[in-house]
Amino acid sequence: MQNVIPTRHWDSIDRPYRGIVTRDGYKYVAFEHIPWLLFNLNEDPYEQVNLAYNSKFWELRKRLNDRLQRWIEETDDSFQLPQA
Repeated sequence: MQNVIPTRHWDSIDRPYRGIVTRDGYKYVAFEHIPWLLFNLNEDPYEQVNLAYNSKFWELRKRLNDRLQRWIEETDDSFQLPQA
């Protein structure tokens, strides 16, 4: 899991986000209320093909979003994930 506080560094993302990398090779990242990135790291190790908005992967995105939501609840995080 990732918990990133914005750094305000000129070449960094200046919004908080949360992410998960699974043992089976998927990476999912979300801004508050917005799905952002979904990669199959086994087939796309350089993260060139964002699957987050491909309808073939919506079920996977929901599963990863739900897992990330459980982690947020377990850690008392106030981050607001997107509605999956």
